[in-house]
Amino acid sequence: MERPDRMEIIFTNEQGKGLQWDGMLWSSPDVPAVAVWLNQQLLGWGSRHCSILSWAQRQAEQYLGAVEMEVRDLTGMPEENIGADVIFGDEGLAGGAEGWQDPGDDGPAKTSYARCPLTGAQHYLRAGLCADGVGDGDTAEEDWDGPEQQWNALHRWCESQGIMDDSRGPQLAGGREHDVIFLPAEACWVKFTKPGLAGFTVDWEESGRPFLRNALPMEYLDRLQWQNEFFQDSITLTGLWREGRGGWRIRTTQPHVVGRRATMLEISVGLKALGLVQMGWKGMGYEDSTSWRIGRFGVWDVHPANVILAENGVLVPIDVIITELPHGFPPCHFHPEAGISP
Repeated sequence: MERPDRMEIIFTNEQGKGLQWDGMLWSSPDVPAVAVWLNQQLLGWGSRHCSILSWAQRQAEQYLGAVEMEVRDLTGMPEENIGADVIFGDEGLAGGAEGWQDPGDDGPAKTSYARCPLTGAQHYLRAGLCADGVGDGDTAEEDWDGPEQQWNALHRWCESQGIMDDSRGPQLAGGREHDVIFLPAEACWVKFTKPGLAGFTVDWEESGRPFLRNALPMEYLDRLQWQNEFFQDSITLTGLWREGRGGWRIRTTQPHVVGRRATMLEISVGLKALGLVQMGWKGMGYEDSTSWRIGRFGVWDVHPANVILAENGVLVPIDVIITELPHGFPPCHFHPEAGISP
């Protein structure tokens, strides 16, 4: 199979800034640093055009906010007929077509994501989702929007990459989401989600109020990626682990931060200095934990146990919950449904 032709797509925000993507390379006269960063990202195998377009749009929105998408050229192929004919290799986008190989129909590509397994797992799971975030299979059993389907997909991907972890399990009981090991020589924490779970996320009632629920694997991986991007963290996915026939746990590593727990006052001052604004809701996670907003994202479960004040005085959130806010969320500091005045 020859390498597929490229798609040429323009993403433009309300301010007129734009990013162009041709399926392999990003370019932008307005924000060249963004294009350079995007060209270093890995694109996993996709078997449906909606997954590929969704991936590209999500990357553009991280830097431009809400964007309009215009498909400028599909090399003569009708958009509705792209389907499995548009499949891009998982080399770095700036790497060109050399070394591209057809993955066939045998599941995830057998290419190593040693540089960024977290990104690789995200892309593989997202390849089973349409732009609206739900499965697009012909039957409910084929959709990947449920816990079992996503766990099975993550298991397949980790197995294909050789990162099914058989090392020792957690030594210390953590909080409600993780158990841990501390590795002094590596100066890092090894974190295991609770058996069969992928932490928590924040969802929304029809009334517009948030509530806490168990996260799906895709939501957990997104949360870790946003943690790395927003707070300059270096969380790494190292595989799946379980004890005996118990539930699988997602295993990650996170660098140790030398410092102490921040006080609530230090958290408030530090997050505002980072450009976050406080929302009115409390208790999304631990009691009295606060919630914050940065752009179109919410940062939840913010309290002293989840935020470190480093020795150099920098505030370092280490275990907060990050989610996308609902479309149309008011651009004010305090959402009116929170019942708290500024």
